[in-house]
Amino acid sequence: MKIAFINPYCENSEVMHRCPPYGILSLMAFLKKELEGRIEMRYFDDFLESDIKRSISQFSPDVIGISSNTPTIVRAYALADELRKSKMGTVILGGKHPSGCPQESLAHADYVIAGEGEQGLAQFIKNFLRGEKPLERFLASQALENLDLIPALPWDILDFDYYVGEDSLGRLMRFDRVGRSIGLLTSRGCPFRCMFCYNSKKRSKVRYFSAQRVISDIEEMLIRRNIDSIFFFDDEFFSNKARLEKICELIQDKKLKFRWACQARTDVVDPATLKRVKEAGCVQISYGFESGSPKILRMLKGAHVTIESNKRAIQMTRREKIRVFGNFILGTPTETIKDFLMTLYFALSQPLDIVATSIATAYPATQLWDYCVENKIFDPSRVDYRILSLQKNTYYLNQRHMPKFLFNFLFFIYRGLVFVFRKDYSGKEICIKIINRIKALFLRVKVS
Repeated sequence: MKIAFINPYCENSEVMHRCPPYGILSLMAFLKKELEGRIEMRYFDDFLESDIKRSISQFSPDVIGISSNTPTIVRAYALADELRKSKMGTVILGGKHPSGCPQESLAHADYVIAGEGEQGLAQFIKNFLRGEKPLERFLASQALENLDLIPALPWDILDFDYYVGEDSLGRLMRFDRVGRSIGLLTSRGCPFRCMFCYNSKKRSKVRYFSAQRVISDIEEMLIRRNIDSIFFFDDEFFSNKARLEKICELIQDKKLKFRWACQARTDVVDPATLKRVKEAGCVQISYGFESGSPKILRMLKGAHVTIESNKRAIQMTRREKIRVFGNFILGTPTETIKDFLMTLYFALSQPLDIVATSIATAYPATQLWDYCVENKIFDPSRVDYRILSLQKNTYYLNQRHMPKFLFNFLFFIYRGLVFVFRKDYSGKEICIKIINRIKALFLRVKVS
């Protein structure tokens, strides 16, 4: 039996396609363990294939799995529609967007598997091999409690150098002297429920790969793949302190030399842990400061994160000589000019090494999406997923409190001041980004 896995193209290629396709890699590793010798699998990357439909047709799969989130869903739907029309195989959609919008996704697929797909897809394939197909087209997959049950990922199926080149995730996160850099995911979920995040409505608890498994993955990258630096893009890397301590201990015991960065919440870091991660090679931490306004910060992240806790985290992190990457969100519903200026003041007055700012964007299956629908900020039936963007202000959410033209003007001033104070991309980095976007555009024209 043949199974094709597809990673759909996304216009936001700068970020989306520099993250290894962890969902697909995990599915393939798990299915190989469960169905060794009974299936043949192949991975197709829509960004790198010159003619993906022809490549899939030549493989002649029985089952086609398309993994998608909201930025890639329009392309995923188009591929699913074409593949079903050509009767290449049974088409299954999975991933964050189909999980959150199953009825919408069912219009484009034979089946939708919601949630983390390992167990659900494995059972589907076992039934398929027996000649059985579920009558229900929507299948809920139970999340794995023990992530170590997922074997080592099949990195060899990827064009590995693509993920570690000039636009690697480490370079995009802008920590110094990255060399060959890769992003690693060592947990699933988050113990917190930030309003704008896909975790805001998830019911499954956060789960972690063991420290020993994380070290095994790190050694794979350093020894076999010649990686110099790693960005751990877990939603929250500090929440399991015991595991983090063990990871740091093993890094030092094994004398693993590499630079690394991660993401953390300001209310979970402490001086002892920061000192520990610094000793183990951490050079940068990304914090979601989000806003300089207590009102907006509370709306986005709840009561536990405060302006004071954000400032304390900056001070503690700087004390250990770890670079501080500050993430901010502007354009949140109910944000006033005063709130906007408070965020600008915080971003410029604090000793941040890098300031990254996005525009409030509501994605399906988040609390922010529900808030916007309930308050009639937009009509969900008219949202074009292709132009949802954290940077382009395509669906402005705060028209009632600040006219869009005024927000755009203030946002332009904000970005200019951030650049002048050298807390954003350098001139060289901007030129590189422009060149890479032009290259991506030409590549996309060629693919289509």
